[in-house]
Amino acid sequence: MTPADEPDCAEDLAAVLRSLIDDARFAELGEALRSVEQLSGAQRRRALALCRAGARLVQLDAVGFDEVDGVPADLAAQVRAMRFPDTYDDPDRGSLASLVPLYGLMLEVLETHWSRQETAFVVLVLHLMAEYLPVLAWESVLGHAADPPRLRDHVTGTMWGTEDCPMPRHRRSAAERVLAMRPGEDSGPVPPEQWRAYLDRWHARVAAGLRQCALRPGHGRPDPGDAGCDRACGVVTVLPGEVLENLADRMTLAAAFASSPVVALRHSAPVGHFFGVPGPDDVQAAWAETLERMGRPWEDGAGEDRNLVLADVADVDGGERRPEALPGLAGVLTVVAGQPIRPTTVLDRLRREVTAVLDDVLAG
Repeated sequence: MTPADEPDCAEDLAAVLRSLIDDARFAELGEALRSVEQLSGAQRRRALALCRAGARLVQLDAVGFDEVDGVPADLAAQVRAMRFPDTYDDPDRGSLASLVPLYGLMLEVLETHWSRQETAFVVLVLHLMAEYLPVLAWESVLGHAADPPRLRDHVTGTMWGTEDCPMPRHRRSAAERVLAMRPGEDSGPVPPEQWRAYLDRWHARVAAGLRQCALRPGHGRPDPGDAGCDRACGVVTVLPGEVLENLADRMTLAAAFASSPVVALRHSAPVGHFFGVPGPDDVQAAWAETLERMGRPWEDGAGEDRNLVLADVADVDGGERRPEALPGLAGVLTVVAGQPIRPTTVLDRLRREVTAVLDDVLAG
């Protein structure tokens, strides 16, 4: 290579790096930066650290994010609110205090993967949203996101987890763990492995149990059948009537989302078993059908129609930023949550941080 060729090579490198940054391809960016000779010392270490942090978040992995060197303290704190606590008694409760930050990140991550046409991951994010949506609906009522110690206080003395509870056995097993898992004078703190096992195996079943508790018949809602509960259990009877009815309305929508065509794509695309994954057109078509189904009127006792989704989504999405992939998704989540759910700008912030560190390199 002659000296005359060097400016062109530098410009080509800068163009490649900018493209990777724009697409939030932090893992690939980190690999590319390892061969950039002009990047060294503290600048190199910080750039690679930010790339590692970004690569984790794009995969919805926030574990250890705040331990990565070079991540600004305010950004680390923001991400810390999106992760589940490491131990039962961790004072930083994160996503057990509120799921709103995590759902905001899921929206941003979904948009990022959609822009790359990585639909398999888009469908995975939708599945995760559906799985914990019942907890998001309960959060505004409980004041937390089914945090086991506080949830135990709410359900103790009710039918929760007992033989009188209509939950199927596997959900009752999860409910029993909420009641039983606690530090003891003789047993000491809850062991870390027991806590991890709860989060890995049982917390999603607790979410399903809370969905069943709040799926109540009547008031124009579709009959939930065995998926719901009509018993006078203290889990719900302690709530004021209007609060319970609103929760039941929102839980009906959460259940409709979980059984929707767009979430069902997760089960119809067994990635890794020589089956194709749904393409962008398939996802968009399934989402359009999902929104249409969720927006169908409900018949109440007075013969009036209810249409909670379409009217409310129009209100909350009007003029606001919303996912390009699935217009109205943030609005649906907002209606179910009973509070605003919007995409975060965490990945965008990381892009800006990396760009600032690589200013000299990107100048070509």
